[in-house]
Amino acid sequence: MPSIAELEIHNQLAQYLDGAIQLYELEDHLLPMMWDLAESSDEQARELVGRIMNLIAENSRGDRDFGSLQRGLADAARPFVWSVYSLVRKMSYGEPKIETESANRSLRWEAEVAA
Repeated sequence: MPSIAELEIHNQLAQYLDGAIQLYELEDHLLPMMWDLAESSDEQARELVGRIMNLIAENSRGDRDFGSLQRGLADAARPFVWSVYSLVRKMSYGEPKIETESANRSLRWEAEVAA
């Protein structure tokens, strides 16, 4: 389960990627969070904010173009989006069950409908 700090970081990142805020606003919001998380035990949030701030710094130095920055930020959001998608899917359809067929060793996923 993501921490409150990690959720806030993802919220700010989503706002930027949706065009609701500018890059400088994302940076202004995340910079104090990065310092606050420096001594925190919240490793996930620390790594996420560090990754985002590194991408922004690389863009500012000219080491990364705007398209590369956008792709990098979208990649940073992807694990969180996937975890939310997986949670919603489990809530809607139940836990997946893996069955193997010995003849061709293919995997077939069956979703159990949630009661």
